Amino acid sequence: MFMSFSNAPIAPVGLEAALSVLRAAGEPTRLRVLALLAAGELTVSDLTEILGQSQPRISRHLKLLVEAGLVERHREGAWAFFGLAGQSEAGLAIRVALGRLDPNDPAISRDRERLAEVRASHQSVADGYFSANATRWDSLRGLHVSEAAVEAAILEAVGDARIETALDLGTGTGRMLELISPRVGRAIGVDSNRDMLALARATLSRAGVSNAQVRQGDIFAPPTPIGAFDLVIVHQVLHFLDDAGRAVREAARALRPGGRLIVVDFAPHAIEALREDHAHRRLGFASETMEAWFRAAGLEPLARRDLPPPDGAADKLTVSLWTRARPAHRVRSPALLEPRGRLMPNDRLSRATRRPIRVSFEFFPPKTPEMEKSLWSAVERLAPLGPTFMSVTYGAGGSTRERTHSTVARMVQETDVPPAAHLTCVSASKAEVDAVVDSYREAGVRHIVALRGDPAGGVGTTFEAHPDGYQSTADLVAGIRRRAPEIELSVSAYPEMHPESPSREADFDTLKAKVDAGANRAITQFFFDNGHYLRYVDEARKRGIHVPIVPGIVAVSNFKQTSSFAQKAGASVPGWFAERFEGLENDVQTRQLIAAAVAAEQVLDLVDHGVKDFHFYTMNKADLVYAVCHLLGLRPTAKAESSAAA
Repeated sequence: MFMSFSNAPIAPVGLEAALSVLRAAGEPTRLRVLALLAAGELTVSDLTEILGQSQPRISRHLKLLVEAGLVERHREGAWAFFGLAGQSEAGLAIRVALGRLDPNDPAISRDRERLAEVRASHQSVADGYFSANATRWDSLRGLHVSEAAVEAAILEAVGDARIETALDLGTGTGRMLELISPRVGRAIGVDSNRDMLALARATLSRAGVSNAQVRQGDIFAPPTPIGAFDLVIVHQVLHFLDDAGRAVREAARALRPGGRLIVVDFAPHAIEALREDHAHRRLGFASETMEAWFRAAGLEPLARRDLPPPDGAADKLTVSLWTRARPAHRVRSPALLEPRGRLMPNDRLSRATRRPIRVSFEFFPPKTPEMEKSLWSAVERLAPLGPTFMSVTYGAGGSTRERTHSTVARMVQETDVPPAAHLTCVSASKAEVDAVVDSYREAGVRHIVALRGDPAGGVGTTFEAHPDGYQSTADLVAGIRRRAPEIELSVSAYPEMHPESPSREADFDTLKAKVDAGANRAITQFFFDNGHYLRYVDEARKRGIHVPIVPGIVAVSNFKQTSSFAQKAGASVPGWFAERFEGLENDVQTRQLIAAAVAAEQVLDLVDHGVKDFHFYTMNKADLVYAVCHLLGLRPTAKAESSAAA
């Protein structure tokens, strides 16, 4: 039942991680849940059926396990799937503990029997889908060399060397995951079709594969980190796509330096019936076309192999395999090399007379005199950099209403920077919200950040609109726009999807509704993988969303705290990011240096991609943000310096 992701030696687990694991898992039901998830991903309904407990109780246990970092949760439409955490320290620790459980323990044994029954039910559904399509698939297989021959060629291309992480884009039935599972530490399959994902899960379950998972996602915006995989496979997918070259580029972006891409598809052919019978968009791919895509994606050639049909008939299909690699080190042409004396060339620097880079800063209202002193110290340090605005947050349910108001009012009086006041509609009637809008206008505020706000019961609970209140952010935006047409309005955006959104498409629909209601800009939730933001902006533009989408940046000074918040907010934390802060829990000075370097690296990469506006979540601390802005070329304005001197 339990299976390690690796035969490699297990790294020692730190005391803090061990204690966290023991506290979270030290309850009978939670331990049984973890034991079940060690065998593969399950839904709340699955666990409810297996354990015979109520859904709210199972959901509560899962919430605690997710917060402890032992379990990962991901949405797939209206469903949510849960599985053991990946290669984090806590994840490794719980795998060690679960590996020592006695499979013959009565409770564990009963759970395993019920799990088998649930999986049999899933398999029955998957078999029905497969049977409905089997005839069509069999007719296609008859046109080319056997699947066994293709799979043998794929395994030869994969090789015998150990692969830590693998990604199968367009996983379909999950057969590629099953095929490579003995040779990889961990594998993820991505497919947009939920029926195929159900079939893939059944395939993996039947084969006893526990080191592979599947995710619903778009091949053009996979829900996986950039630069994280040793191997990416794109098997018989490209011919279904209108923009196959873009899919190749996305596959290449997923590779870490030295990683390999294996593409399996058809050579050019003239079987037009495949367009109508099997929805093929492309009738195979010429070698020249593929090579151009590989070069554009920055991949180096390794091998190519053709598998013609056994009888060599001209009216049948040749299967082609291309193997390419991402260079182990990034190579830049001499024309792009820059002097190492500065992090940015002069033409990107922002000066008072030439400011291609624009920044804004976010603060939260202070609770104590000490916190107020810290806040205004940060404001005084950052305001001279000439931000476009400084925003002040608004507590859940309006809990900081007065403090938010007094803070922005003071900003109006004591700084030259326009303030932006946050406003939510949780637990408030329209009349109450409108009164806050009026008070902001009277104080001189001309910019509001309109947000729905977290549910009154806290993150993870269901949002319930006030019976006499604004029903959504779009409704709130429209209300503010009607009452105060001169007000500038910003709203939120989520590159990795809002935790409550049923789908990515629904997430974009929500953003578009806010923009259509009158929002002037969107500010994103913070993120650490720039690929999520860049893909998000591309997709938004295709959906007719053309307001500025400003990236939200957080300079991490406390990695553990930020990771916990990121998990609740639905922002992923890449493995490389965690490694940067490893072992620095008690080394504040080094942690600060690393935090500045990481944030600078992130924003400079975004500048390289044409981004000119940045919104910094300051946590009411100025030093890290000031350092990053300095690297962006921002300097105190002459007016600010003279004011300070006076």
